[in-house]
Amino acid sequence: MGSPRQQARASLADRLLRAALALTIVPLATNILLLLAGTFQVQDSTRPGAKRIGLSSLAVVSFNGIVPSDLTNTYLVNLQYFQNAFTYSYPSSPSAETASGILQSGSSPSLDPYVLIQRLPSILALPPSDTSCLSHAPSPDPETDASRCSPFWLAVQRIASWSGHFRFRASFLGMKLSFAYHLNAIIVILILYAQEAGIRYRPGWMRCRCRFAFQRRWCPQPKGTAEQVAKMPARTWNKTRLVYYGFVVMYCFSVVLEGTSMGYFFVMSLGGFEEILPEGETVDTSS
Repeated sequence: MGSPRQQARASLADRLLRAALALTIVPLATNILLLLAGTFQVQDSTRPGAKRIGLSSLAVVSFNGIVPSDLTNTYLVNLQYFQNAFTYSYPSSPSAETASGILQSGSSPSLDPYVLIQRLPSILALPPSDTSCLSHAPSPDPETDASRCSPFWLAVQRIASWSGHFRFRASFLGMKLSFAYHLNAIIVILILYAQEAGIRYRPGWMRCRCRFAFQRRWCPQPKGTAEQVAKMPARTWNKTRLVYYGFVVMYCFSVVLEGTSMGYFFVMSLGGFEEILPEGETVDTSS
């Protein structure tokens, strides 16, 4: 049984272990939801026949644009960048079918929001007088393009033509890495659960199996035969758990850092609108 002090320490260790396992559910659920967010639509209960973007509140960045309101001097279409999708929402659309839509989701060769945005004039049946500049290369005379486009589409045309200026474009590698970061976080946490099950029910399987001396030196798992490891006290696994949980925490932190960086770069690219839109007009960005 051990002394009262040893029993108290064992009880505390068990409670901390349970708390740690419970807390890992948060990053597991979060990463699953981030990969699903924006990739599907659900029925809009407030408007018959209309749909809305699933888990839209988990968008990395959202901003308004495209259709101006004469009453409030703001834009009525909300564009959303997710970890695994790029979508739009237009709640006041004259047609319920175009109240929302997914412009890109899942595995794609690249992500260029300004190319995707240019699909919307045909989807939303916007007036040609607002978007005709998109069919032309930018004119040296800004007034010429301004006569062919509304301010928002003029800004889209100009930004899409930039090469040296900063512009958010995720290549195939960048898209795959972003997806892999979140998918691997899910896998890492599931492996952690499997390791905990092994420690509890098959401790002999969890012994160090490294072949080389330098590997065995740094191996966090107990060393010995399956029979020896199975008979070791529970505290033997504390070092092993410290390494496992430490790795999970560091990896999940790197996922957060990656997502934050992508959002930051996206918001930076939206700064181009400020340079081109008329004074007093802007895109409303949230991240």
